[in-house]
Amino acid sequence: MDVHLSKRHGRARARRYSEVGMPYTIEGIYDEGKLRFPISTWFLHSPIVKNVPSNVLPRFTGFLNLPKGYKRNGISKVEDIAVNTLIIGCGSSGISLLEENANAMLVCDKPFGELPYDDSPDPHDERILDKLKTIWKEKLNKVINGRYIGLFDEGVVIVTEESFIIVKPEKTIFAVGGRHLPPIMEGNDLPGFVSYDLFLEKYKNTAKDVVIFGSTNDALRAALNVRGRALVLYKEWLFSKFYIEKVEERGVELIKVKDEARLRGKKKVSSIEFDGRELKVNLAVFAVIRQPRIEATANFGCKYELKNGGIYVPKDCNAVGGAIGISEPHLSYLSGKENVQDLPEVKELEPQLFNNIEGIYFYSRGGYICECEDVTFGDVSKAITRGYNTVESIKRVTGACTGECQGRQCSFLLGNLVKDQNLITFRSPLLPVVST
Repeated sequence: MDVHLSKRHGRARARRYSEVGMPYTIEGIYDEGKLRFPISTWFLHSPIVKNVPSNVLPRFTGFLNLPKGYKRNGISKVEDIAVNTLIIGCGSSGISLLEENANAMLVCDKPFGELPYDDSPDPHDERILDKLKTIWKEKLNKVINGRYIGLFDEGVVIVTEESFIIVKPEKTIFAVGGRHLPPIMEGNDLPGFVSYDLFLEKYKNTAKDVVIFGSTNDALRAALNVRGRALVLYKEWLFSKFYIEKVEERGVELIKVKDEARLRGKKKVSSIEFDGRELKVNLAVFAVIRQPRIEATANFGCKYELKNGGIYVPKDCNAVGGAIGISEPHLSYLSGKENVQDLPEVKELEPQLFNNIEGIYFYSRGGYICECEDVTFGDVSKAITRGYNTVESIKRVTGACTGECQGRQCSFLLGNLVKDQNLITFRSPLLPVVST
């Protein structure tokens, strides 16, 4: 597990997402040999700093872990293509849309998401991955292997290894899926606390004693992939009967956190404390709830809303699958062909879409809200007591949402904390177009 030192506090951090663009996923950005002293957010706003001579202020950057420099990525080729329907994103829903639309092109760089790594049972008793691979093979000439980096004046821009592609589609559909974010809790930035997707891809075959934080079926699916002992700590009971029966067969313990939970460890996670108990673990996984990747749809101009107090979903936008909060692969596949919201099985398999989930991320007072800029729960609490009660205002006084991930993690956590319907402005480009 490669460990880096964080920007302001010099905290040990390790990669915990498989998704590029999330905190600590861009290699080579950190200067580890630099002498640094932890600098708090509120120190930078203090009268002491305000009275420092202007020619001295730049020296404060010497204590921060900043990039050593930037260089162009080497891509100079620009292409224009004409497309009737552009599908942004992959997975079950994106590939289903590609099968359904003869005049569509699909852009993605990871066609099957976490499905190739997930060994949990399917409630529909079908091999959805095999079906998707068959469609993918048949429609490969309709696929652009690249990433959507935003809407510009010239059109939708996609970056590939060789070129920037500009597209002006008649219709755009988002199948960008969702992601899991860490809960708000003490110790939530420790190495050894990883996302659901990275756990499946990298750790499921080696981790033996695993604690999983989550209140939806994804947490149970993660538990069903653990080769050793698994424990699920949840806030709300948003599990389906099918998965409950499966984890019970495997002897997985489900415990509701009544008071507070904390992760402990020096160099990495070694134990979990909750409700007066302490357990030794060698890996912790966050699978709290699948949060739609709103930054993609919001950048395109789609509005969104905070649904049931926990997830942000797009409004007045062509979006399917995980982009609208669906997590079950078969239902995600169906969403590419029909409106699945009214299907009876959706209420059974996606209870998070129909129940109050306010406070679902909150496990204890402490930890970090923004890892890129080292903004703590305490920093945010102080901002709230001073009257800053929106994501945008907290961003401005703390520096949260301005780092490497550009708010992909922290803006959603802040929004849940202050119950804000609006996050930040997700500007183009959504991903870096330079390297360090």
